[in-house]
Amino acid sequence: MEEKIVKDYLTGEKPDMVVNVVDASNIERNLYLTVQLLEMGIPTLINLNMMDEAKAKGYDINLKLLGQHLGAPVISSVATSKMAYSR
Repeated sequence: MEEKIVKDYLTGEKPDMVVNVVDASNIERNLYLTVQLLEMGIPTLINLNMMDEAKAKGYDINLKLLGQHLGAPVISSVATSKMAYSR
């Protein structure tokens, strides 16, 4: 339902860019909306948030490689500590 609301809004508004904040600790489930945005042709910046929790789960996410596969820039962050990571 949430994805439909977002998709309808973005289709009508046609933004210059979308910053898609994705829960990195549950990345597989959360990339569904990201793929939809990219398929719509909307320029998208992907921010993998909660990287501290992803690392605690043993995830090693290669931001550069993920960005190459998705065709969009990927950054990472930990919102609770105001830190941004990049690799």
